[in-house]
Amino acid sequence: MANKLSVKAIYRKSFVLYGLANTFSTLRSQMNSNYQQFFLNSVAMLPAVMSANISTISSIVGLVVSLLLGFVMQKSNPKMGRFRFWMIFGAMLSAVTGVMMFMPVGGSDTFKYIWYMVAIVGGVGYSIFYTPYTGCISLLAPNVEDRTSMTGVRLQMNSIGKLFWSLFHVAILGGLVALVGSETWGYTALSAAISVALMIGVLIVARQIKGLEKPDEKDAKTGKAHSIPVGTMVKLALNRPMLCCCIGSLGKSVCYSLVYGVMAFYYEFVIGDMSGMTWYLTASTVIQLLGGVVAPFVSQRIGGKWTCIVGYIFYAAALVLSFVFGTNGVVFTALMSIGMFGYSLQHATDSALVANVVDWSYYTTGINCRAFLYQVTSMVANLSNVIKSACLGYGLALFGFDAKAITDHAIFGIRVITAFVPTFFLVLGIIAYLFYPLTNAKMAQYKAEFEAKQKANG
Repeated sequence: MANKLSVKAIYRKSFVLYGLANTFSTLRSQMNSNYQQFFLNSVAMLPAVMSANISTISSIVGLVVSLLLGFVMQKSNPKMGRFRFWMIFGAMLSAVTGVMMFMPVGGSDTFKYIWYMVAIVGGVGYSIFYTPYTGCISLLAPNVEDRTSMTGVRLQMNSIGKLFWSLFHVAILGGLVALVGSETWGYTALSAAISVALMIGVLIVARQIKGLEKPDEKDAKTGKAHSIPVGTMVKLALNRPMLCCCIGSLGKSVCYSLVYGVMAFYYEFVIGDMSGMTWYLTASTVIQLLGGVVAPFVSQRIGGKWTCIVGYIFYAAALVLSFVFGTNGVVFTALMSIGMFGYSLQHATDSALVANVVDWSYYTTGINCRAFLYQVTSMVANLSNVIKSACLGYGLALFGFDAKAITDHAIFGIRVITAFVPTFFLVLGIIAYLFYPLTNAKMAQYKAEFEAKQKANG
């Protein structure tokens, strides 16, 4: 029987230090999402077509890189370990190109175009860093019962980063602008500070996992490391537990990105007051933080998959109620913010389930394909962005949205897209998690059997 969780057991130094990297990394993603397009159009003063090309091409490159990265990571065999090497490399790339992205450059529009294209495409370094960073869960929490505690702490640290950004980044940016005497270089200074913080967080985690990962053993005859065939990698990813995790996580990712994408439309055209969005962003972040605190206790009591299911049901209920009462700005904001508690229950738990799937694959096959399998699950976020863009863009078109001539039908469409389209994907996720087969007890059994085989084989 599992031991009762305590504050000391949850907030271990190793878990908090691991989560600190997420506090800093979320600042990188928040700045990019909030100011990247604005900087291109309003600070760098690039023509609109050029700015659109940069954003579109970079998203395509990001998807392609995401598809290929898992194979590249798995095929590599660095001495310091795959996760450690690729985490540091990705963070360095993200840090350097993050500064480039917000650096004012002179010259022709063509030169600016090339500079910012390189910078934004180089932003894939964030994805390169984040996959092995997630994979560190297996290394830092080998006991499956500790994993939800670890991922819960990570979510709390992530929420702290978002809250810090929402409350202070405008004041910090203003202070830096005054310090350097230039608005454009103020963005550069802020981005540089974030890059330094990101590298500090990553190096702390890299130090934590030093020695926990070893390079693949080399063949005695050829002198080369054993390499897993691509076909074998694909087969290891096509199994029930992995598919359940990916589809379940897709529900969260599409829901989150779609809700955040449609919020500006909702507050502008349904509520008629954009100030409510500030309240929503702040309140929802605080509630996410609360969900991260509660998630480990809920998971210990009802199990990981049921924590995800309960979280989805909670969020879906809030979304449906937001449609019923959604013309009242205060009630809508309250419901959508409270719904994020359900989101955070799932978000604080699903990475632990993924870690279990990756370890289960190793225990049952004896093939260490962790890098590739973690990348497969991280591709869900890229896929969700494609689905979100399609649902939002084509959904608005379906209901005849025209910002210059808003109709009741278009307003109704915005409400439907906000409430029922995300709910559909949450229901899809609930169904997937119902079929997720791995429990902590089963994982303990698989691990014991695997270790017994290793001991027997010497």
